[in-house]
Amino acid sequence: MNLKKGLVVATMFAIAAAFADGAASVESVTVPTKAPHNREATFWYHVPASYDAKRKKPYPVLVYFGGRNCKGKDEASGKLGWSDWADENGAFLVCPGFQDDNYWSPEAWSGQALFDALAALKRKYRIDDSKICYYGYSAGSQAANLFPAWRPGRCRAWVSHACGVFHEPKATMRAVPGLVTCGDADSARYVISRAFVEKSRRRGVDIIWKSFPNHPHDVPPDSLRLARAFLSHCISGKKGEEVFIGDDQDDMFYPAKSAEAEFVNPVDRVSLPSRTIAEAWGKPAFKEVEPPVPEEIVRIAVSGSEFVCRVPREYDTGSRVVVLFGGRGWPGAKTLKEFGFGPLADRERAFLISPSFSKGEYWNPETGTGKKLAKAVVEIRKRYGLKANPIVLYGYSAGGQCAALFAQSKELSVAAWGAHGCGVYPEGSIAAKVPALVTCGYGDEDRLRISRSFAMRYRGQGGALLFKPLLGGHELGDDAKAIAREWLMAVMAGGESWIWGEDDTMLVRERDDIETESRNPLYTRRLAELWQR
Repeated sequence: MNLKKGLVVATMFAIAAAFADGAASVESVTVPTKAPHNREATFWYHVPASYDAKRKKPYPVLVYFGGRNCKGKDEASGKLGWSDWADENGAFLVCPGFQDDNYWSPEAWSGQALFDALAALKRKYRIDDSKICYYGYSAGSQAANLFPAWRPGRCRAWVSHACGVFHEPKATMRAVPGLVTCGDADSARYVISRAFVEKSRRRGVDIIWKSFPNHPHDVPPDSLRLARAFLSHCISGKKGEEVFIGDDQDDMFYPAKSAEAEFVNPVDRVSLPSRTIAEAWGKPAFKEVEPPVPEEIVRIAVSGSEFVCRVPREYDTGSRVVVLFGGRGWPGAKTLKEFGFGPLADRERAFLISPSFSKGEYWNPETGTGKKLAKAVVEIRKRYGLKANPIVLYGYSAGGQCAALFAQSKELSVAAWGAHGCGVYPEGSIAAKVPALVTCGYGDEDRLRISRSFAMRYRGQGGALLFKPLLGGHELGDDAKAIAREWLMAVMAGGESWIWGEDDTMLVRERDDIETESRNPLYTRRLAELWQR
């Protein structure tokens, strides 16, 4: 055998050994049942990498139910990353391969089958099957809450994501930590999940609840982050950690002993037992005492005009560019400061660009300002390696005119635009019917009349426009900025609106029950709440 062939053979043996080592941590056990489609139920399991047979303390167990009729092997082998979590937390991952026969209901056969499988596993490994953790999504989420309710004394904690069937909340579940999550675009399951959480809380069962905007029947990465933080805390057994109180209405959390926490509505009150869980669940409503991180501000000159760019704390090639237009003649730096969209940009990993236009009718892109903006956007993309995603525009007063008119410019590719206190809009036929937001103060009567008329015309030509009159006059107030922030998050997330509001009644209704000219795309429940205020 020559050297080259010897190296190839040695490499093949090394690869085979590596696969053999990896496969050894995924095993299965089979138990007999009386269920017609599950005469032999198979349970796949992952042994944690740190397993030590000599350790006195038994290893915790997470039972992971995947989607309907999943085989279990993929789940145990790393699907959704739970095997990595199991290694990090020194836990056994057990994944049932149930098929039909209403397996999510444990009373008939599947509950005892699981306990039999764990008993068999316990004869081979040092596991703790007296306090089991459960996680599931879709049909698996039904099992993940029905099994604990069947035998609450043997449950350490449970998580159900995108669930359509829940147990009846009882006092026996008060000592069992639970987490329920769902995408708000998974409308039927969202309503069912929310109703279950509210009923549980009324009966003294404290459930952590979290919804994810614009997500249909899928598993958002942030839902996994929260579930893992929750289950890690539950199996750690840590006591005495700082507790926080979350507010369902705005996803903000407060120290449990703070005055603000006392005023959270009991219906919306979420107890978050650790900082890690709180940070995975939402955003702090208080300022941490730590050295401030300076913002990265970049200035670009294009043909005599300055563009000020705020760089997000973190970004990637898919990061969006959001262009902000301030009031008439505002320098870009003032616009960034007055709008206060920095935290939003960091959260969405978005670059904020604001021009310092001041001369002539600069709100008309045909005067050359459209080309200048296009060059500035290209320069930022080149400098930071960004893809050429369509940009988002938002402006106030004269800047609102910029947003409305620049959205129709052939120089730019625009995904969406918004304007507050705007008095000039595109005339005639609308070419780019991208999602739009128009807000205006009731006291700003002329602009309100113009804005309302344009909103109906834009919709009539096939555009999706959210229109909201606000208290106040021509100022850019907190209400306008709050609805703009929520709208920006929604349109940057993409996807169609599944919540619709009617102009005159301010009611949320079915899309086809609202006349086209009066139809508001509200995208998320939070945005719907702001719109109805």
